[in-house]
Amino acid sequence: MTETMKGLLLEDRWAPVTSDMGFLEMDTERAARAFASWQGGLVAADGVTVNTRPVMGSLEQVLSTLLPLTGGEKRRYLFIPTRSTWTAYFDNGYRGTDAVSVMLYMARTLGCRGMRVGVAPHTLRKDKGRYGIVAL
Repeated sequence: MTETMKGLLLEDRWAPVTSDMGFLEMDTERAARAFASWQGGLVAADGVTVNTRPVMGSLEQVLSTLLPLTGGEKRRYLFIPTRSTWTAYFDNGYRGTDAVSVMLYMARTLGCRGMRVGVAPHTLRKDKGRYGIVAL
């Protein structure tokens, strides 16, 4: 592990999933139910249903429920309580969580604060590695 990974969530072992994440200032169960209702309404005409279920374990065990990561349609979303009034949000995109539009919609619809947080070291060298980011 390189020194640049220290201080990152889970020392960047779950990158890119944990390189970008969303946060909503609300109860985790309420956030998950509201998200499922919103998404369920979008796909109901196609005969698709959206379900919620609790997951337990360490942060890495909970993140593993997002596997496999996908490059197409995202099918797994995760809402995790924090030690504060905020709920963390992740999805199973192979390029990382796309939190911007989800947090914007959810925060506006539910009347709470939302944000996207992104952090990754810049490791790109001759077409290998990744672009760095620090975003709030």
